Amino acid sequence: MRILITNDDGIHSKALQALAERLSGLGSVIVAAPKHEQSGVGHAFSYYRTLRYGAADAYACEAYWIDGTPADCVKFA
Repeated sequence: MRILITNDDGIHSKALQALAERLSGLGSVIVAAPKHEQSGVGHAFSYYRTLRYGAADAYACEAYWIDGTPADCVKFA
């Protein structure tokens, strides 16, 4: 099973890291989360700017930060 995790608190959230670790026993976990906290804009999309991304090394699973909103992260993943 493939499991995608995102949030609006950002890639450095300790809760997100704990969730990814906990779910890793159930399947292949991929984390795609905003580079910075994005509370209140969860459904927004970035239309007119270039999104940047990178690998998040703090995770034991495949994880990426995206310089955008949580919805951008899901689209990216």
